[in-house]
Order: sequence, then structure tokens, then C-alpha cells
Amino acid sequence: MSESFLDRLQRQAGWSLAALNNRQLVICGDAGGMVRTLALAAVCSGWRRVAFASAGKARGFLGAVAEEVMGHLGGSCRYLPIYSPEFVRIINRWEQVWIVDAGDRENDGVTPKDGHGFYYAECRTPEGDEFIALGTDRDQVTRWRKGSPVADRAEVPAVCAMLLIGALASAEVCLQLAPIPAFCRIGLPPIPSRWHSPQVATLYAGGGGAIAQQEIWAEYLDPVLRRINQEGQILVVDPKIVHESCRSRQWAYGPETLFLPKADLTAGWLRALFPGVVARSFTEPLAENHFRSVDITEALSSIDTWSGRKVLANLCSNYNIDWWSAGASFWGGFARRVSGASDLCASADEGVERLSTRPDDEVDGRSCTGQSTPEPSSVLPHMILGSWIACQRRSVFLGQSHSRTLAQGIEAHLTHGGLMPGYEGLRWSPGRLVNLRTVAFQKGGGGCARAGSAC
Repeated sequence: MSESFLDRLQRQAGWSLAALNNRQLVICGDAGGMVRTLALAAVCSGWRRVAFASAGKARGFLGAVAEEVMGHLGGSCRYLPIYSPEFVRIINRWEQVWIVDAGDRENDGVTPKDGHGFYYAECRTPEGDEFIALGTDRDQVTRWRKGSPVADRAEVPAVCAMLLIGALASAEVCLQLAPIPAFCRIGLPPIPSRWHSPQVATLYAGGGGAIAQQEIWAEYLDPVLRRINQEGQILVVDPKIVHESCRSRQWAYGPETLFLPKADLTAGWLRALFPGVVARSFTEPLAENHFRSVDITEALSSIDTWSGRKVLANLCSNYNIDWWSAGASFWGGFARRVSGASDLCASADEGVERLSTRPDDEVDGRSCTGQSTPEPSSVLPHMILGSWIACQRRSVFLGQSHSRTLAQGIEAHLTHGGLMPGYEGLRWSPGRLVNLRTVAFQKGGGGCARAGSAC
């Protein structure tokens, strides 16, 4: 029996996507990256009814976004209509939840029906600090708005995830989801008008997975990272194949990709997003030959096993390569120390911080059962992780941070966003541990900085 698109999310304990059956999500905004990401993430989070509200100037762009989303979902997608704000408010068939770009002056007259609104705006304080504000209090969100739509940046996916977490919480899809506060924000570090674009060769280990693909999507939205990827090389290593439920979290895979190699498809997606990059794929487990084929400058891990991340750690140590590792853990007893087995290990205690309990992928198309599904299976926390990693990499590329200064292990609940620098007020779900790890190696120093815990 084949899986459904939202199979893993539907099977999660405590989740009820049926709560969305009589609700419509209305996206009111015209900016490119925000609207595209909101729409894709919404339908991949279980929203069956999504509509756009526009005054008309961006209807052509919104039509292209609707076609893109429907093409990704295939036969499981409903039509995504585009209405005027006045017309969509008089639709009485469903309860509506609105997400409004309140930073755009064109939307000042937009008032969500029944008052169910979430707002965002790009802002600048009198001191010159820039940030994206979001929340339920329109006045607070727009207090320092710039008066224009949110510009594309690597922070955008995290903003979209936070807004959709609030929308799902308001619909009581999962009672553990924390409601969005009246006001929270994500800081926007300054981007210089000119910067040096380094030549990079990046290895994505487990590159067909959710965190890797969400980090790639955040790069695609960012002007700095998009420019860096105008050239260079990317290696994608992943031995797995695509299953239907992968596609709600991994946006490189369309309906026609089932049972095809993840690495090949992700490499093709990279070439489409960044036409100048040379992307190579390896449909096999990570091994030393991948480090010998190209002079790799950095590695990113989206590997969902402790043993696999340990292999990456040792290889990066041997070749003195900076590397990043992140994962969403679902273990109930929180592991808060780095494994004593190896200073090079990017995960917590062996056998404790494991990202999945599913068996090896099976040939019948089912990737896991409901009982073995890790939480969160939603794309939303992966979007936050991918956004965070992309922002940290951008900081290193711009010379605003050195990779060695990021060589620390951070274990943070997304219910306590203050532990993620610059991400104020981000929430996901109580009891879900999130690991964000960066390990940097001193070139020629013969070892790595051991990650510590920030919790």
C-alpha cells in the first residue's frame, strides 16, 4: 500500500489534520519569497484550502505560485484561488485564518474576517536595527515598519514557519503547539552592498533529507548565498530513495519522483535553483572517496543516524574541513552532553539522541509506521533549522563571524527561542529537543573543538 502525501504527519500522536477541513488559510501578500514559502509550507502542513488575497497588481505572480504548488502536490492538491481582499471576506463556507503582510501599505485596508489574523512586517528601529516582526497584534508588528514587502533573505523560511505554527495552533490541530505571541521578531543582520564571493565546494551528507533541503531553500532566497552559488561545486551524498511522505518536507521531489534516488533528484534541483553551480550526486553511503573526488571546503549533515554522523565527523577531522550538523530529536529524556565516545561526534549520547527509529527503507513504498514516526514530522521545524544554518553560513562568508566562533553545541527547545541568537520568541512544541551544532577545525591543528551544551 502506498503512502499518502501527509502520511507521517497524519499518523503523529496528538495531531488531527481533520481540524483544518472547514478552515481556509488566506495569504495576503505580494512579496516573492514569503508568499512562495508560505504557500508551499501551508499545503505541506495539512492545509487543504489555501487562497491568496491580492489587490490585483501581483495576480500574475500569484498565479505562477499557485501553479507551482499544485504541480508539486499533483493529484492531492485542490485549486488555489486568487481573490480580492473584499471578495474573500464574504465567503461564508469556511472559517478563515489570515496571514497578512502588514508591512506593505497596499494591505492597510485589509481586515481579516472574524479577526483571525497573523501579521508580519519588515521593520527598522530609529537606531537602524532591522528585523522582521510577526505576531497577532497588528499595531505592535507595524510600529517600525519600512512600508514595503519583506525582501528575500535566508530568514524568510523561519518567519513563515512561525506564522504557520501559530495558524495550526489557532486551529487546534495539536494542543501542544504553542500559540504565536502578540509580537516576536527575527533580527536581520546588515548585508554590505559589496562582498567577496568565495569559491566553495560543499558536501551535503544525507543531502536528500529535510534539513538539507530546507537549508538549500533558504540559500535560494538569500542574495548573498544565491550569489555565492553562482559557481562552485556541490556534492550530494544520499543512498535513499523517495517515498510519498518525504515530499511534504523535501521540496525537490514532485509526484513523478517516487522510488527514484534522492541524491540524483536533489542535485538536479540544485542545478535548477543555481544554474551556475556544478552539482554531483552519489547514491551511496558517505565514504572517504567523496572527500578525495573534490577539494571540499565545508560539509553539512542531514544524516538521521548517530553512526552516520560519526562517520562524517571523523572524515571532516581527517581532512580538516569545517562542518555543520543539525537534527530534530524526539527522545523524551533530554540528552544534554556530547558523547564521551568521541570528541568528534556531532550527536549526544549514543543510542539516545536518535532522529528516527524506522527500519531500513522498504521496497513497498512505506518509509515508516505511525509508531516509529519521529516528532516533529512537520516541515515547519526543519524550515527553522534550515533558515538558522543558512544565516550562520552567510555570517561566516561575509566575515561577520569565524567558523571557529560557532564551534559549539547548542541544544535548544524551540519553546525557548532566546537560545537561538537573533530568533526571538520562536516556538514549536513542548518536549521536542532540537540540536544545532557547528564544529570547526583548526587548519593543521590536528583536532576539533569539542561541542559543549548551551542548555
